[in-house]
Amino acid sequence: MDKTTMTPYLVFYGQCDEALKFYQERLGATIGMVMRFNQAPGMPEDAIAPDFKDKVMHGEFNVRGMTIFASDGSHPGKRIEGVSFAIEVQTKEEADAIFNSLVAGGSEVIMPMEETFWSPYYGMLNDPFNVGWMVMLPGEAP
Repeated sequence: MDKTTMTPYLVFYGQCDEALKFYQERLGATIGMVMRFNQAPGMPEDAIAPDFKDKVMHGEFNVRGMTIFASDGSHPGKRIEGVSFAIEVQTKEEADAIFNSLVAGGSEVIMPMEETFWSPYYGMLNDPFNVGWMVMLPGEAP
């Protein structure tokens, strides 16, 4: 059987540039290829609203070894819903650093970092783009 690859694809509805910068600053993401609608060969003149011509048609970034695709899509004003990423790290210090960096960037804390029955240390938040992040240590709580 051939190898299959799955890559998350986030649509930021007009905020992709801001999101890429946020993840670069807050999570140390590396930004890969970014193509804008006005760079797409053969794009019909009226296919995209004039204020979307400089928006991201397709981009990619990498967070801690995971590639994520991104776009502005073509429907401004919507919000991402139902998407969360779980980041499992090995130390409380690393968990706190990630969590606090995201919170300092304007994220909404859903659950502060604390011991739970499923993890020795766990926290949850929604970033300014409504993407959920769960930061945790592996294993069961003591």
